[in-house]
Amino acid sequence: MPQNPLRLGVIGCGLAAENLHWPALRQMPDKFQIVAACSRTREKAQAFAQLVGASNIVTEYRRLLETPEIDAVLVALPIEQNAPVVKDCLSAGKHVLCEKPLAHTLAAAKSLRDFAQQAAPVLLVGENYYYREDFNDAVALIRAGQMGEVFLLVYETTAAIDHTKSYGATAWRQVPAHRGGFVSDAGVHHVAVLRMLGGEIRRVQAFAKNVHPVIRAEDNIVATLEFANGAIGQYFATYTAKTPKPATRVRLFGTAGSIEILHGELSFFNPTLAALPEIRRYPNFDNGMSNEWKAFYEAICHKKSFPSTAEQCFTDQEIIWALLDSSAQGELIKLNSAPGL
Repeated sequence: MPQNPLRLGVIGCGLAAENLHWPALRQMPDKFQIVAACSRTREKAQAFAQLVGASNIVTEYRRLLETPEIDAVLVALPIEQNAPVVKDCLSAGKHVLCEKPLAHTLAAAKSLRDFAQQAAPVLLVGENYYYREDFNDAVALIRAGQMGEVFLLVYETTAAIDHTKSYGATAWRQVPAHRGGFVSDAGVHHVAVLRMLGGEIRRVQAFAKNVHPVIRAEDNIVATLEFANGAIGQYFATYTAKTPKPATRVRLFGTAGSIEILHGELSFFNPTLAALPEIRRYPNFDNGMSNEWKAFYEAICHKKSFPSTAEQCFTDQEIIWALLDSSAQGELIKLNSAPGL
């Protein structure tokens, strides 16, 4: 084992910890070693500990926080549990990577954001889309002027949630305590990307509805967006599509060129530079998870800045809430000024 990796405790040993975070962490043993696993169900904690090679198994997260050998914590819990547990972790002096969104209400999310700003340990929100190579390459092309002035953005995602397996079978997702169900849980990803590529969002109008017979929250949304720089956008997400394969497509149109992003593939076209589009593919594409953990390590060990701060992720959540407000009220919603990226 390499010398001095950060010793990591995992609070919440469910699907996100096992399927999203562990595949990234197992590739960087020089940076992180999982030493403790915590779940309300001892059997689940034991199974996860066996998978990752952790020696400490607990069913009460405060016991994990009392362990001085732990440097940092992954919090991968139901959304309504995020804020109180993360606050306890920070108060115990542990650096935290917590799953998004920050909390199940805006008030709780704001409270956690404010608390984190005063805390000494690092809080990195697990908004992995900020770390995807394809999205960041698109940002670089925009900043280099290769797109000219971006005037239109379109974000489309289609998925078919199966309530009998995987994330759809999770009880807290079927009858969520957080507003908006899958629309808000997944939607903060999409808003993060829209802000990365288009800048701050000024006004929104949306229509949302619940179609799934088991999942009791909004699972379809269509929205129009106006950005502070004058660009306009469309956001479309369905989680009840009868489709053989989930798909996400992001398109940007500028006065000099266009970009289309599929999962791990970017197509850039500027007719003054080349007759054919430039296609970029990304080996070992993992949706930004590895880069997210590397950023967490660099923030702790070398005090480097990172994009998925509590402040930025609170703004992403605030915009999703505005979309839900617009649908509920049947009104165009004007957003408060938000921090720049």
